Amino acid sequence: MDETIRIKSTSKHSASGDDIVLREKKITRLVFRPELVENPHNKDASVRGTFIFQKKSIKSAWEDCNTLPLSKLKATEWIKLELKAGELFKLITELNNYYKIFERYGIRAGETNFLITSQNIQQIINQLLQDKTSLNKLIDQGGASILSGTIRWLSGFDDTSLMIEKLKEVKVDELKKLNTMISLNGLSAILDEWKNYKTIRSEEFWQKLFKNNSWVLAQLFSHPMIIINHKAYVGGKGIDNQGGNIVDFIYKNRLTENTVLIEIKTPSTKLLSGPYRDNVFSVSSELSGSVNQILTYKDELQKNYRDLKDQSKVTFQVFNPKCIVIIGCLETEKFTTIQQRSFEIFRNDLRSVEILTFDELFNKIEQLVRLFQMT
Repeated sequence: MDETIRIKSTSKHSASGDDIVLREKKITRLVFRPELVENPHNKDASVRGTFIFQKKSIKSAWEDCNTLPLSKLKATEWIKLELKAGELFKLITELNNYYKIFERYGIRAGETNFLITSQNIQQIINQLLQDKTSLNKLIDQGGASILSGTIRWLSGFDDTSLMIEKLKEVKVDELKKLNTMISLNGLSAILDEWKNYKTIRSEEFWQKLFKNNSWVLAQLFSHPMIIINHKAYVGGKGIDNQGGNIVDFIYKNRLTENTVLIEIKTPSTKLLSGPYRDNVFSVSSELSGSVNQILTYKDELQKNYRDLKDQSKVTFQVFNPKCIVIIGCLETEKFTTIQQRSFEIFRNDLRSVEILTFDELFNKIEQLVRLFQMT
């Protein structure tokens, strides 16, 4: 049966382990309390510990008994501590695990959980890793559940530093292949959502989609960006605490900390209305309104910057923030050349606001998929 050993550092050179229960009765028990140590005189002598008798308290908690310190024994007094064969075997087996942990990992800062598996399991794993044919058969029989279960196990690992340390043993080319497969899976999944739900007219749906996949919006930028907040307040409340302005997303440059405002509409939002005059089309009220909306958010953010910065847990700057509106879908609009010209003239002449359609955004994701497939 697998066992977990918890090690918690007590200093740079020592760490304590969980009590090893050797003998337990209804209200009393005998435990050994192990401790890992860096021994400068003998590196192999890395484990020490103490035998402790415990009693169960009124609250059913085990408490150490300290009624007879050995240092106070008189010359004619002595104590005999006998371990039965099973108890001694358990102690030696458990301490052997501690020696192995120290030999391989030393003293690790903080608390670390080590899963101790049987030798049979370790041999099976090693055999699978060395024999690709057997491993392929296992994956074929187990299907996606084998791989997905392994990935879930890796993602739920408590000690990420330990996992990173083990991944260093993997060849760089193998890690690149794994990263490519994972990236392709994420890209393909978001493209499937786009293809299946592009007709949905709910702004809330698309805002939630981008919130859960914030990396998609990060593809809009040529410089490193991180999300600050979703549904972020940028100011505008009156004395009656009404009328606050909420922008869909705020990102910031990871290096300069300058902000970017992003407003999300829907793919079904119209981009143009009817013809204005010969060969000229007006933009839709939804598009012009979205542009004015995000410019208002920008204005409020700049006016309220100092107050917002003082009340925020993250640092950010507002050096003429860039504004992006994601709206509409070119493939469903099916513009004529004249309509396309009116739309492009309008959005390309905007200095402070960038207009991007949903299909243009997801086309960038499709390009990334093709790029990964070539590697």
